[in-house]
Amino acid sequence: NDSYYQIYPYIKAVNALNLKDKFLSWSFSFGTGQLISGIYTGNVLNWPLFFIKSEYIPKGIILMEIIKFSLTGFFYFKYLERKSFSPVLSVLGGCLVMMSSFMVINASWFNYYSYTGLLWVLWLFSLEKFAAGQWRWLILCVFLTAIDQVYNVYLFGLFSLMYLFIKNFGIKNRKQIMIKLGAVFVCGLLPGAVLIASNIYSIINSPRFDPKYSYFDQLYKTPVFQFASLSELKTFFFRFFSNNIEGIGYGYEGWNIYVEAPLLFIGSISVLLIGQHVIKKQSQIDYKYLIGFLMILTIVLFPFFRYAIWFFSADYFRVLSFVVGLLVFESGLKILNDLILEKRDINFRILTLNLLAILLFFILFRGNYHFYYFKSIALLICFFTFFAFVKNKQIMLYSIVGLSL
Repeated sequence: NDSYYQIYPYIKAVNALNLKDKFLSWSFSFGTGQLISGIYTGNVLNWPLFFIKSEYIPKGIILMEIIKFSLTGFFYFKYLERKSFSPVLSVLGGCLVMMSSFMVINASWFNYYSYTGLLWVLWLFSLEKFAAGQWRWLILCVFLTAIDQVYNVYLFGLFSLMYLFIKNFGIKNRKQIMIKLGAVFVCGLLPGAVLIASNIYSIINSPRFDPKYSYFDQLYKTPVFQFASLSELKTFFFRFFSNNIEGIGYGYEGWNIYVEAPLLFIGSISVLLIGQHVIKKQSQIDYKYLIGFLMILTIVLFPFFRYAIWFFSADYFRVLSFVVGLLVFESGLKILNDLILEKRDINFRILTLNLLAILLFFILFRGNYHFYYFKSIALLICFFTFFAFVKNKQIMLYSIVGLSL
């Protein structure tokens, strides 16, 4: 509904304006009168749609989504490449993230979260560059995010701090990193100040951020350690394996609605390999990923912390689900990468226990749509079979890559 009744008409209306009025002007054709530069103007991949012939806008939207997919896959590939993943796994990671549930499903909600997904992948790539002393990419990320939805600068800044904490496991030079990040954010925010100001204006006047009309009081009064509902936990679990186990579209029967529920599915293989991180690798345990998993569990089990991330404005996951999905996905790729480089072997006992635990939850929760339910189980068993019984690592790797795609 947002796409058809709100975003598409907005793009059509801006497209019809004169060049000087497309970004910074006031119009009484919008609502009862408002700034043209609203929450859709800052998406730079919308800009070509403002200038093409009006009848080509639908085809232009499709082209822009294809560009978003391609750029997301490319930058995630470059991100893995910078982290010394093997070329095969870097390509696999780029392909799977490009076609992840967050990107594909949100393509129909085209102005919002497929672009946000692209920006977060670009942030990950830029954070790796930042850690190597190169600031320009992160400044670009702050700028693009701020002119799109300035609220996401806060969110991505928070996620970035978590990322750097996990990456450097404590960050010994915290003060220096905070100063550098502050400088990067200032340099990124200043160039887009005009568009950012109109974005802040929209947020201030949104009832979602007014405690009198929003969910603030209701969510803020939630006990800190109150557990999530069984319905929410069930949906969160199933969505690591498929979007459709609890139904599709209007037939969806899980927590929240089909689009707003967690969009976590990138590749179920990573969930199967989570247990391998508790095994020592070259006399060391992967504490970084274990800390990440502990953060995820806290957010999932105790919704208060998720509400706090959103300033108690609403009860949803949105881009948070993409951040979580990417962390779990990368952890699985890391196990595969270590296996290829012969830094570790798969622990068959842990792998078996991991599979049995997943199957137990499948039995306890029980999905509504049998095709996707049993397809997900079959894929897990196939992955397990390759890991457990195929001894040639090259054959195993390419079989897993083919099955994942």
